[in-house]
Amino acid sequence: MEKLEKYRLIIRQLLTNHARLEANNSDSEIEGQVIFDTEHDHYQLLDIGWDGFPEGDVGYHLPRSSRGCSTQLF
Repeated sequence: MEKLEKYRLIIRQLLTNHARLEANNSDSEIEGQVIFDTEHDHYQLLDIGWDGFPEGDVGYHLPRSSRGCSTQLF
């Protein structure tokens, strides 16, 4: 059980760090948000916010690709 808790902690830290890095590198109003469902071990990293287009601002909620995160897990 200790090993499982360690993996859960690593995943939460990794996703939180990715969200924080994205927020620091972005000039837009896009925010990285993490969702943790610890009861079912579901974890998600989302891009949420507003982005400017010539026709006006567009709001969106987009699941982020896990490719960058998954390579750090192995």
